Amino acid sequence: MQVRQPLRSLALIRQMKYLFTYRVKQTLASDFQASMDRRNSYSPKRQMFYFSKPLISAALGALLCIHNSFAAQPQPQPKGGKDFETTVQSKKKINPAPTINNSNLSGELLLEILLGELNNEEGVPATGYSLILDAARKTQDPGLYKRAVDIALHARSGPSALEAARAWKSSAPASKEANRYVLDILLALNKVDQIEEPLRTDLLLTPQPEQVKAITLIPQLFSQVNNKTLAADVVEQTLGAFKSRPETAAMSWITIARMRQMASKSESALKALQKGLSTDPKSETGALLAIDLASTHTPGAEDLVKQILETQTNPNVRLQWVRALIEADRLNEAGEQLLQITRKFPQFPDGWLLLGSLQLEQAQTGKALDSINTYLKLAAEKPDAVNSQGKGQAYLMMAQIAQKQNDETLADSWLTKIEDPQLVMRAQFQRASILAGKGKLQEAIELIDHLPNKSREDLRSKVLAKAQLYREYKEYDSAYNTLLKYLKLNPKDVDISYEMSMLAEKLKRYKEMEKILRSIIEMNPDYAQAYNALGFSLADRNLMLPEAKKLIVKALEFLPEDPFITDSLGWVEFRLGNNLESLAILERAYAGKSDPEIAAHLGEVMWHLNKNDEALKIWGEGLKMSPENEVLRDTIKRLKAPL
Repeated sequence: MQVRQPLRSLALIRQMKYLFTYRVKQTLASDFQASMDRRNSYSPKRQMFYFSKPLISAALGALLCIHNSFAAQPQPQPKGGKDFETTVQSKKKINPAPTINNSNLSGELLLEILLGELNNEEGVPATGYSLILDAARKTQDPGLYKRAVDIALHARSGPSALEAARAWKSSAPASKEANRYVLDILLALNKVDQIEEPLRTDLLLTPQPEQVKAITLIPQLFSQVNNKTLAADVVEQTLGAFKSRPETAAMSWITIARMRQMASKSESALKALQKGLSTDPKSETGALLAIDLASTHTPGAEDLVKQILETQTNPNVRLQWVRALIEADRLNEAGEQLLQITRKFPQFPDGWLLLGSLQLEQAQTGKALDSINTYLKLAAEKPDAVNSQGKGQAYLMMAQIAQKQNDETLADSWLTKIEDPQLVMRAQFQRASILAGKGKLQEAIELIDHLPNKSREDLRSKVLAKAQLYREYKEYDSAYNTLLKYLKLNPKDVDISYEMSMLAEKLKRYKEMEKILRSIIEMNPDYAQAYNALGFSLADRNLMLPEAKKLIVKALEFLPEDPFITDSLGWVEFRLGNNLESLAILERAYAGKSDPEIAAHLGEVMWHLNKNDEALKIWGEGLKMSPENEVLRDTIKRLKAPL
C-alpha cells in the first residue's frame, strides 16, 4: 500500500503566525526587594506606618516616573576661593538652571498613591488598584490610569482592568492608547458583542496612511475568540464606512472575506473577496486568501487563483499555490507551476530549491541535480537571498543524489556542509541510511540511538527514522516493535499508530491492522488516511466491498483531490466489476500523480479491458519510476505480461 511521505522542503514556505499577548509594565524598580518594618505600627489613637528606606525609595521612584517631576539636585560645595566661585557664576550665566516642574499632587494624593503601590507590593492588589484608580480619577493622569490597568491585569482581574481602561478612555476620548487597552481587554475577555465601537475608534484614531495596514491585521485580533460568526458580523459592521472609501475599500472587503472564512462561511467569503479584488486585482493579501479558499475546495476559488496568478508579480505568492498543490498531492500541477516560476523569475532561489525537491521526489534525478545546482549558484551569488535552512535542505538533497549514484564519499562531504541546527539530525539519519546501504543496518540503528534527545520531537523523529530503515530492509517485525514501544508511552500519537497499522498489514496481521485503523478513526474522526487505508485493504483482499467503498468515499470527503484515495476508489470499483468507471477514476488518479502503484492498478484495469498496449505502456512508465516496486512487479508477473 502506498504511504504518503510529506516533502521536507515545504518548511521553506513561510507562514505568518500572529501572537497576541498582554505585557504588564513593571513600574517599580526591578532589583527592589520588598521589606517592611512594622515596629510600633499601631497606636490606640491612630494608625501609623513606618517603612524601610528601600521600600519608600522604590515607591517614590514609581511616582516620579508616572508624573515626570524633577527635583533640584543639591550641588556639593567644592573647595576653592573667589576665582572658583566666579567661574561657577559665569557658567550659570551661560547655562541657566533648568526650570523645575513641581508635581501638582497634594500631600493627600501623594500618600494615596504611595499606599496603593505598597498594598500592591504587599500582595493586596485589590486595595492597591482601588487607591491608584481613585487617584487617577482625581488627577485625570494617564500614567495613573495605565498603572491601575496594569495592576488589575497582573492580578488577572479582567473586569477591573476593563473598568480602569474605560475610565481612562472616558477621561481622554482622543487617546489611541486608552482605546486600544479597552479593545484588547474586551478581546481577551471574549466580549465580542462590545467590540464594534472601540474597534471603529481604533481605526479612526489611526493615521490615514496606516489605516489599510490596520484593517489587514483585524482578523488576527479575533483569532482566539470563540464566536467567529459574531466576530465576522461585528467586523463587517465596523468596516461599513471604510468600504466606501477608495483607499480602504479593497482591504475592507478582503478583511470581511477573511472573517467569513474564519466563521466557516467559505462561499460567502469568496463573494466578499471578489469585491475586494475587483478594486485591487494585485492585492497579495487577497491572493493568499484565494489560495486558502481553493485549498479547502471552495467552489470557484481555484478559478480565481488561476486568474490572479496571471498578473501576480510576487513569486512567493506563486509558491503558496505550489504548497497547496503539493499538500493535495497534485504533484504534476505543482511541477508545472514551479517551471513557470523558474522561467519567469530565474533569479529567485527558492523556486529552484523547491523544483529540485519535487523532481527528486518524482525520481527525476538528473533534473533535480540541475535545479539544486542552480539554487546553490544563486545562493553563492546572493547570500542574503537565502538562509542556512535552505542551504541545508539543498545539501541534504545533494547527499541523497550522491547516495543514489553510490558515491558515499561525495554524499558525506555534502552532509558535512550542513550547519543549520534543525537539520543536523536529519544529516545523521542520512548517514545512517548510507551505513544501512553497506549492509551495516545494526550500526545504522546504533548511530540513530546515540543521537541526543533534546526534545520530545527529537525522540519521535528518531523512532520514525529507525522504523523507516527497518521497513526499507524488510525487517518488518523490528520496525513494528520500535513503533509499539513508543506508542506505549504516547498512545494518542495517531500518525505513529497509522504507520504501525501499515506494518501490521506487511506482516499480514489484518485483524490487528483493522483494529488500529478503527481506533484512529474513533480518536480522530477526520483522519482521512485511516479511512482510505482500511477501505483499500478490504478492497484489495476482496472483502466487504460495500463497506470498503463507503470508507473510501468518506476519505474523499476530507481530501477530494488526493490521487492515492482516488486510486483506492478506482480499485474498489474494479473489484465491484465496474471496469469502465474504474478506468476513468484511475486515469484521473494517475494524472494527479505518476506513481508506480497507481500505474499497477491502472494497467491491470486496461489489461482486463483488452487495452494491452496501453497497459504495457503504463507499466513501463511505472518501472522507470521504481524498478523494484513490489506491487507493480507482482501485478505484471501475475498477469504474465510480456515485460
